[in-house]
Parts: sequence; C-alpha cells; structure tokens
Amino acid sequence: MSGRLEFVLRTVMSARLSVKHKSRQPGRLWVALTFGDWAKMGGRAMADEPEFMCDAMLGGLARWLRAAGYSAWFDVHARDGDLVRRALEEGRWLLTSDAGILERYAVSEGLVRCLFVPHGLSTIHQLAHVMGVLKLNPKNSRCMDCGGELAEVPLTEVATEIPEKVKETCAHFYRCAGCGKVYWHGTHWNSIQTRLRRAQKLAGAEAKSDGPHDRQSSSP
Repeated sequence: MSGRLEFVLRTVMSARLSVKHKSRQPGRLWVALTFGDWAKMGGRAMADEPEFMCDAMLGGLARWLRAAGYSAWFDVHARDGDLVRRALEEGRWLLTSDAGILERYAVSEGLVRCLFVPHGLSTIHQLAHVMGVLKLNPKNSRCMDCGGELAEVPLTEVATEIPEKVKETCAHFYRCAGCGKVYWHGTHWNSIQTRLRRAQKLAGAEAKSDGPHDRQSSSP
C-alpha cells in the first residue's frame, strides 16, 4: 500500500465506493474510500466519542488529552505515513503541527479527520485549541502515561503500593487498566484539575471567537 493510502481492490465490491483513481493494471481498481465505505468494508467507523492520534511534536498534548478523559495515541518514533494509516484504520482524529501531513492524500481528501495545532502554543493552549474547535469537555481522566481507563479499587488492593501518609489522608484509589499504575486524589491532582479548568475556559473563549473529573498518582 502506498503512502497515499489508496486501496487496491481485485473484485467488484457490493458497497458503493467513491472512485478517485483507476489503476492501469488490468483487473485492479484504485479507490479512495469515504468513512461510510470503510465501515461497510469492515473498517472501524469513526467513534461517537472522539479518539486521537498525535504526531511526534505533540506528546505533551497527548498526555493532557488523556488527563481530560480522551484516548490519545502517541509514539515519538511513528512515521507520518503510519500515523495517517492508523488514524484511518482506527477512526481517530489526527492532530498535527506538521504541515506536510496535511498534504497526504488521505488527509487532503478528507478520508482522515485532521486538526492542525498551531506552532508556539503551550501544552495547555494546545489542549484548549483542540477542545475549542471540537467542542469537548473534560471527562473522567485516563492514565496520563498510557491512556488506560482508571477503575476505583479498595485500599486493601493497593496498600503495599502507596505511601503510608496517602493511606491516612485519601479515601479513593484508582488503578490504570492499561499499565497498572495506582492513582489517588492529592495535591498534584488539584494542580491538574486547575489546569484542565483553565484549558476549558480558554477553549470556551476560542469557540466564541470562532463564531473532569481527573485523578492523581504520585506523578501522573
């Protein structure tokens, strides 16, 4: 498969396809698919709850999207073509500060939903930009390290993994379903909560100009 994410079909598909290009090779048809077409062919449809794919420049944004409760995939070593391919296959929004990605065929043709994040923004302003454009609100936080969902667990299950002082001062504990990290409400949680509220306020201001519940570990 080429970097332009064109699909080669050997037989006539029952689904109605948006034909963009025809191959010169006999018996082959090069097509670009809409998301509706992709779903009909068994691909993953765009989720009602937006999920994200962040480019190599947006690792900090990925972490804060997770803090705001959204699934955000990030790999600093991922190539542009792989990002576009995965965003298409998994129905994710592609977030990028790389203008070159916007020129990729799947992006320019609208096969992949893509949002450009301007250069020069702080991480919180990047988060506010995404939240403002897509009209998102903070939700139950995910693990900032891996993006896994957090589930409340009893103290007895995590007693050997947390400091004694935390046992005395905190009543609720959470474990990441992905990496197993333990979280609890604390001073760092309050700091994250404050930054999320600031991002939400900035997002509201940005939305007007265009016409969550978080949890903490020792270092989320």
